[in-house]
Amino acid sequence: MALLFKIVDSNLNFNNINLKEFNNLEEVSELNSWKNDVNIIHVLAYSDKNTNISLDLEKTSDINYTIYSVKKSKVYGGEPVPPIPLYTDEDRVDSSDILIKKNEIKLSANEFQSFFIEIYIDKIFQFDHTDIKIKLEVDSKIYSKNFTINIDDKIVDFSYHFDIELWQYPYRVAEYYNVEAFSEKHLDILRQHIKPYKSVGGEFTTATLCEDAWGGQTYGKGDVKYPSMIKWIKTSNGVNFDYTDFDKWIDFCLEENIAKKIIVYGMAPWHQSFTYYEDDKLIYEKFDFDSEKYMNTWKIFLTDFISHLEDKNIFEKIYLGIDEQGFCKEVFDAVEQVKNSKGETLKIAAAIDNYTANAKYAEKVSHVSVSMIEFEKDRDRFYRFLDDRRNKGKTTLLYSCVGHKPGNFSLSQPGETYFTIVSASLADGFLRWAYDAWVKDPIKDATHKSFEPGDCFLVYPSLDEKYLPNISIRLLKIKEALYDVYKIRERLKYDKETIMSVLNNSNTKIVHSTDYLNKNEINKLNEDIKRIKELF
Repeated sequence: MALLFKIVDSNLNFNNINLKEFNNLEEVSELNSWKNDVNIIHVLAYSDKNTNISLDLEKTSDINYTIYSVKKSKVYGGEPVPPIPLYTDEDRVDSSDILIKKNEIKLSANEFQSFFIEIYIDKIFQFDHTDIKIKLEVDSKIYSKNFTINIDDKIVDFSYHFDIELWQYPYRVAEYYNVEAFSEKHLDILRQHIKPYKSVGGEFTTATLCEDAWGGQTYGKGDVKYPSMIKWIKTSNGVNFDYTDFDKWIDFCLEENIAKKIIVYGMAPWHQSFTYYEDDKLIYEKFDFDSEKYMNTWKIFLTDFISHLEDKNIFEKIYLGIDEQGFCKEVFDAVEQVKNSKGETLKIAAAIDNYTANAKYAEKVSHVSVSMIEFEKDRDRFYRFLDDRRNKGKTTLLYSCVGHKPGNFSLSQPGETYFTIVSASLADGFLRWAYDAWVKDPIKDATHKSFEPGDCFLVYPSLDEKYLPNISIRLLKIKEALYDVYKIRERLKYDKETIMSVLNNSNTKIVHSTDYLNKNEINKLNEDIKRIKELF
């Protein structure tokens, strides 16, 4: 039996590799690390027979590590332009994105299997390097390779400010696992489910105040694809607001320390309607932004909402969320007409795909996320915008989304996610939609009806009844990039010129595209990542 394995580039996937290409792959034998740092190793194995294989590191007391095996799913491999065929084998290809915390797998004959190893170097590590032996066991026979991590005396410092914001969809989690939303069973599942978000520094919470705030773009079994956490109930005496689900979700997020900012969406929903229940029937009532009805209805709601927030002592944490299409004078006027007991209005969070055209509104937004495409058009302009907002006590993130290349999708190269985050390292953080807006069965097929596969989630459901989530390679790369962002922040203090030169002179440009990276673009990306890594 022929059993082969190599330590390969963790920024690449090898979905369609053949044996000749495998034999020509360059091996990786070392990495550079700081203390209090995370490092990623990619192992690729091959066998010409059906066999069981297990991967491990020779026992060592000076590092902590986690081994993941890669599980494949099917995804749509064509151009991600609607209509995209669902629940079919049409145009499906393999995606290697799911990471399972498991070091033993069954390997089919003439197939390749990837493993990723996440290694943490403690901040009190005493040596300038550590030598690791990576072992692959097959039928009691052990194959091994040596690997070195060179360790700088510098310590990754998390006192710098860089937020990771990933939108959460707890109703979809409840629906997938067939449990009642915000029941004790659901909350128990969420406690496990949210851990990967916390592991990348996630501290922001997403909530909703109207039904289907995003116009049904996410998957859901019912007519309402994503519900409102605040139920509007119309009676003969007016409209009442039921905060039951909202309170349970927010209380959970406060307990889990992911409620630094609570962003509530729905004042400018994609369907441009008020949503309320009347005699147990859901009503969508169309509105015009410039109507008296729009202003009066929001005045009623915001008055009640603010009172409720003050009762819960969370007013300062709440931001009203606006998507790109929601920028208009009336939305801001509606918010400004209602104040709390201290004379303060609710803060606004917004995503902006053209912050020059929306400059007059950006001044009113406390927490703004700017498209990476806009950032790439003129980085110096963005840095001026960023500095101006910081001086005013406002935060400014960058975001990547559908149609961006490099991307963060199931078929993207792992290095695309790393490069995107690091490119955003001088901003106040990075936003990605979404953490867990799962399609019907993402373990089997991650295809979305309208967007690139994987666009709407960075974790996968559990494979069993333990309800432990499975992270994506993309989330692991976010984690790796996050640590490197903090290294960049540290180097900025004494070597800004070098940092800016590397970040601003990459050959890879962030553009809008419905294509995935081609071979030449992948090579350029890898060269850019190597230049970034040489900074450390």
